[in-house]
Amino acid sequence: MQELLEEYGVNLVEHRIYEFAPVMLPWWDDESKTSVEIEVIPNGVGSTVLQVLFSDGDEEIAERSPVLMIHFREKEIENETLLAKALYDDFLSTRTSGRWPYEEELQAYLVNDYSKSVNLLQIVLDLIENKTPVHSYSIEMEEDLEYEEGEILDEFITILDMAVRADDSKELNAAYVADMMALAKASEGEEYLEELRADAEAFEGVEDETDPEQAFYAKAVALIQDWFKQH
Repeated sequence: MQELLEEYGVNLVEHRIYEFAPVMLPWWDDESKTSVEIEVIPNGVGSTVLQVLFSDGDEEIAERSPVLMIHFREKEIENETLLAKALYDDFLSTRTSGRWPYEEELQAYLVNDYSKSVNLLQIVLDLIENKTPVHSYSIEMEEDLEYEEGEILDEFITILDMAVRADDSKELNAAYVADMMALAKASEGEEYLEELRADAEAFEGVEDETDPEQAFYAKAVALIQDWFKQH
């Protein structure tokens, strides 16, 4: 894993995000280029969470979608690797013979094998045309910056939306929100959840609930608020 990541200028020492130059991925977005991002999240006790995200490279405010999450320690998997359904169905299914359990609530396949997880990572990283990051920044360096009101809520609902976009028959529900809350706590920490709680409590509604996107947002906020009431 480390040798592969070093080819892309990525180290596992600190919580850091690496952004690479946008490329055309028509099976993901046939209208604009997509940036591939790698986020490294060391947990301080020897294991690391690695996330690969796709973001719209042409928009001023990019929509970031996690497509692969690997939680590992040395050369062992700590928790199952999460492989987004959209990534597998639209791209990886023709490039790997692997078949893995599918978790409907997460809209992801679960890969419980280190070498297979590394192989999946290699295939995804091969999409990057220039292995030198165009930008990287340390999360610790920005911890003192204040979030704008609603920013964390917007980010979290964007992540929730990934699963629903991947499958039109998928319905947002409390169980899915609970699973994503657990992942957010593991990868981002308690401070992130507190910011999310504050944003959810400050939410004043949407302008038009007949609009599908706004209706989804309002329903997601309600489920998030319910989760915090129970925790």
